[in-house]
Amino acid sequence: MTSTITVDTHVADIVIGNPDAARVFERLRIDYCCHGRRPLAEACADAGVVPDDVIAELARLDTGPSDMAPTGDIGALIGHIVATHHTFLRRELPRLGDLMDRVVAAHGSAHPEVHDIAGLLHELTDDLLPHLAKEEQVLFPLAIQLLGAVGPIEFHFGSVLDPIRVMHADHDRAGGLLAALREQTDDYTPPDDACPTWRALYAGLADLEADTHRHVHLENNVLVPAITEWELALG
Repeated sequence: MTSTITVDTHVADIVIGNPDAARVFERLRIDYCCHGRRPLAEACADAGVVPDDVIAELARLDTGPSDMAPTGDIGALIGHIVATHHTFLRRELPRLGDLMDRVVAAHGSAHPEVHDIAGLLHELTDDLLPHLAKEEQVLFPLAIQLLGAVGPIEFHFGSVLDPIRVMHADHDRAGGLLAALREQTDDYTPPDDACPTWRALYAGLADLEADTHRHVHLENNVLVPAITEWELALG
């Protein structure tokens, strides 16, 4: 995949071809999830990086990706998303919330900025945990139902596009909150007087951002196109 990348290749397709490309895009602040369906040249312009340099770095990646999701099998992909990314969020959000509360209690007076960071994290948690439930209880069962259908399906809300629109709106909001967290934490850089708990919090927030980007990429750029194409094929 990396040998065929040009400035016109969509960034989402680059990550689909080799998930290790996500590491490059994360470091360069290239959005490959919520806005992945755009040419590399456009994404690089927004990130302020040179496309030829990015293509050269992508070409040096290993050809065997280390985190390949089962993109060719929608049922398996849904299982992967739930087992990998939903499980991660349900484990990490409460853990990071606990670390955040401890940092606020210990350092909130000397570092009032941590109160704003705590507000963003709590807002993200309040958004994401119900979002996971909506996907598992509504969107994913609908996708499985479509996969097993041999003719058109009439859903009470019209089309599977309706819950997909809700999912996209949730993803955009989560992306905005993650961007705000990165800005408020100075790219997750703890201050010189940060305690180990604070440093662990920022490391965890960086991991949370990277995993959520991969999660959203799989849903926006792999799962949703497959679902919508299948519904159209059924008539």
